Amino acid sequence: MNKYYLKVSSFVALFAMCVALLPANAAGLDSTYGTSTDGEIDTTETGADGYATATVAWTTSHAYPAESDVTLTVLWSDTDVRNFGNQASSTDLLGCVTTTQFGLQDYDYTSLAKDTAVFQVETQVPGATAVEACVRVPVQQAGGDLYQGNFSLAFITTEPGNTTSDFGIIEYYVGGGNDVTVTGNVQPTLEFAITQPGDIAVELTNHICDLGSMTTAAEATCSYRLKISTNAALGFTVNVNTNGGLSNQGYATITDCTDGTLIASQPTVEAYGIGVDGADVGGYNSSTQLYNEPILEEGSFATDDTPITTYTQPLFVSYTEGFSGTDTASTSLVEHRAQVTAATPAGIYTQLVTYTITPDF
Repeated sequence: MNKYYLKVSSFVALFAMCVALLPANAAGLDSTYGTSTDGEIDTTETGADGYATATVAWTTSHAYPAESDVTLTVLWSDTDVRNFGNQASSTDLLGCVTTTQFGLQDYDYTSLAKDTAVFQVETQVPGATAVEACVRVPVQQAGGDLYQGNFSLAFITTEPGNTTSDFGIIEYYVGGGNDVTVTGNVQPTLEFAITQPGDIAVELTNHICDLGSMTTAAEATCSYRLKISTNAALGFTVNVNTNGGLSNQGYATITDCTDGTLIASQPTVEAYGIGVDGADVGGYNSSTQLYNEPILEEGSFATDDTPITTYTQPLFVSYTEGFSGTDTASTSLVEHRAQVTAATPAGIYTQLVTYTITPDF
């Protein structure tokens, strides 16, 4: 029985000691940022002296008598900011202005230290009054950059003749200290191949388009496909250039066709040119997110047949988003067509055609 009373007595004594350590009638209050900031401190909110104004606002839970003290405590969340020789670890806090409004009452700073600022309310502040406390905090490193971190701004009141107090805390973010920038990259891609007309997995043999024996009996043709794939967001353009006409070592050149007129429709006329059949699909459609849009045949190449002149054409084919050439329908067919007459000099005729693809990222 005695042991039981001893345990109860010990518990009561311990409870009484804990209660004695608690502040009497302490009021933990909801804190908000003052009117001067939203909690994000960047270079536009930092003065030339490297300090930024930090405020905390609350509503008093009771009347504060004259000469009540309010203590503001600044604590950096990142201890590196405080401990490695930067400005915040060696510079005291500053007061905001000589006289600052505190619930319509003036106050004066009585102490400014590295971590704390204390000021005294000069006249009584009524209860249920919206008040705001202010301190200037060093947030700039020696090199001029802002610290990248957070600090808390806490307040607590000490009132003469009273055991009551208000207290609260709020967090500030400096130099993006609460931000996380997520990065990643997608490598740009560009694939361009000149392939066999019937098998786009195989490149054109020796990159030769052979018209064969050109006779007056029929139009001579050869063809290949342009296979293009790119993830360029703004698409691509293809230009074509030649080293001259289809010529016999400079001795004779087969006459260019009339633009837009089919060579085969004029069997008695010497003519040379190309026809282009742009890809039916392959262009990225941002609405459907499918590669189902046709390629564009540009300029004079939009009609058959077209002469290939000796200068770079403004455009050959193009598309304005990503493009994927994965099957025959998503490649552009180019067909060279030539027709000769009995007056066309004999010989081997050649022409070098060069395509240039330019992606637009």
